Amino acid sequence: MDEEKFLIYSLLKTYIWIDDALQDYLKLRHWPLVTRRQSMIMTLLGAAHDNLRPSEIAERLGMSPQATHRILGEMEQKKLVAFVPDPTDKRAKLVKRKKLGMGIDKDARLALRNIEAILRQRIGSRAFKNLCAAIEADPGPRPTVEDIRSA
Repeated sequence: MDEEKFLIYSLLKTYIWIDDALQDYLKLRHWPLVTRRQSMIMTLLGAAHDNLRPSEIAERLGMSPQATHRILGEMEQKKLVAFVPDPTDKRAKLVKRKKLGMGIDKDARLALRNIEAILRQRIGSRAFKNLCAAIEADPGPRPTVEDIRSA
């Protein structure tokens, strides 16, 4: 019996393939080991230019605020991130990458460019370009339960 193929499986498999290669590279460069969730947070911080509150990180990654604060605490102990006052709200904090986190980010960006180049070479430039365009396309608002039922 053929197993159904869902997009989410392929996306997850490819994400893990990329992140595992990235972690192997960073380990070779003697950077501190980070968990997959810490890697996801570092990626978000780089994309947002260190301009995220812990609650925004939790929301974007679909994690509980408690789990996010625990992980950020571990990252703070590793000297990857620090909490700084939010200039727009004195009650809130922003998460910023520290010098060590910025160094990892610099190496990670180089590694990701090269990992993507390998993927482009393996699947072909056209397939890679189409893959990127499809993933970057705006899917619109998240489907409601009613949308899913009536599809």
